[in-house]
Amino acid sequence: VCTINDEPFVYVSGFGKFLNIPYETNRKSKKAFGYLAYIGRGTKELFTGIKTYNFSYEVNGENHDGNYSLILITNSTRIAGLNSMFTDIKLDDGNFEVLVCDLKKKKQFAKSLLYLASNNVSKAPGLYCYRTSKFVINNHKSKKIVWDVDGEKVSTDDETIEIKSVKTKIRIPQANIPTLFIN
Repeated sequence: VCTINDEPFVYVSGFGKFLNIPYETNRKSKKAFGYLAYIGRGTKELFTGIKTYNFSYEVNGENHDGNYSLILITNSTRIAGLNSMFTDIKLDDGNFEVLVCDLKKKKQFAKSLLYLASNNVSKAPGLYCYRTSKFVINNHKSKKIVWDVDGEKVSTDDETIEIKSVKTKIRIPQANIPTLFIN
């Protein structure tokens, strides 16, 4: 599993554009329409302004600095109904996947979403993908960041945020082992 400043999460975490959808989609709509409720809220979100965050990040010995509109951290092949967003995911390789987005215009977002929908995340302009065991964000403006952590809203004003993988034991069906684990 992964941790954010030593707090664990299991599925997906991040902040920025579209990550408010899980907790802002009306519960009544979720019950009535299921996945379509999220699609509807996501479509509405596409036409709202794009907020950017000024920060630097360290990953795999590289340092990057700029204004970014989305960070997504996961250890899953399926996120928000998008299959194979990341490929060859293994739960016991000590790594997790990170998507960083520097898109600032609605038209750019729409174009990149088409790449995501067609499972070509590595070719989407303005999206940077990493596989790593440690990811560090330095929030230059030190303003409060609202994270989505496994579908829940979590706020932090921490200047440095460290995401890392930690080993833990889990129970899953025997049939899933070959696709989820190296050994």
